[in-house]
Amino acid sequence: MSARRARLAFDRPTRSPAPGGGFIEGWEEVFTCRAGLSVAMTPPQSAELGDRVSAGAVAAPVAGLVTVRAAAATRAVQDGWRIRDIGRGAPGRVLAIRNVSPALPGATSITLGVVWNAPGEAGS
Repeated sequence: MSARRARLAFDRPTRSPAPGGGFIEGWEEVFTCRAGLSVAMTPPQSAELGDRVSAGAVAAPVAGLVTVRAAAATRAVQDGWRIRDIGRGAPGRVLAIRNVSPALPGATSITLGVVWNAPGEAGS
């Protein structure tokens, strides 16, 4: 895994009524910021994911950790949101947030556990 500074966009899931019934699910960008990004920079290949699924393993392996400065916007981040690495332009590589470490009083940073989105997973 490599560690680097990155420009990230944080998106939350949206759900709105569709014409004719049902719902349309999508993503809404909430904010962007710089963060410390420690992830395996190459997502697993589709064939590799297929092998993991057929072997009964988790389809979306843990990619790494993202460390952001504790602020009002970053404290609002929840499991189920996603991060896009937009340092090289939009739309960017997509990482799903699986775990948000609680911000302790006086803490200056928050750590997020992230995984690569599996093909076909929401947000990929």
